[in-house]
Amino acid sequence: GITDDVSLSGIGAITSSPPDSELTEFSCLPEVEGNNCYVYKGETTVLHDESADPADIEAAVLSSIEDTISSGELTSIDTVEKTTYLGDSLDDVTDALGPLETTVDYYYTVETTPDGAPDAFATEIESGILEGITDDVSLSGIGAITSSPPDSELTE
Repeated sequence: GITDDVSLSGIGAITSSPPDSELTEFSCLPEVEGNNCYVYKGETTVLHDESADPADIEAAVLSSIEDTISSGELTSIDTVEKTTYLGDSLDDVTDALGPLETTVDYYYTVETTPDGAPDAFATEIESGILEGITDDVSLSGIGAITSSPPDSELTE
């Protein structure tokens, strides 16, 4: 892990805070039919004094993280079958999952109860549509499907 791999002077502590977060606007396609695939953004905080160079810390931490994620050792966690390091920027994510993009426009209606409001259900509907596409679409060459930009209500 990081604490074993990073041994720069001036480092006082390494923490996984803030917690990693799922990038719900992306849905990667699993290699094994029936499996799920999630894209995460991780953050690690390193507490250090002024003698430690932030660029050296970042390079060492990223190298350690890439090694850990790519090594397969995280598959010892129950239900985890594969982890893949994508990079350290959103551009790296899109490059790894598919550098080209095709935007598909579509329209739909939503009927609600009298107290229904778009803010209450829009995110869930979009997630449901994305999940359905991910389950149904398995074309060669597709690395990920994203719901970005968010769906918008036509008010005209």
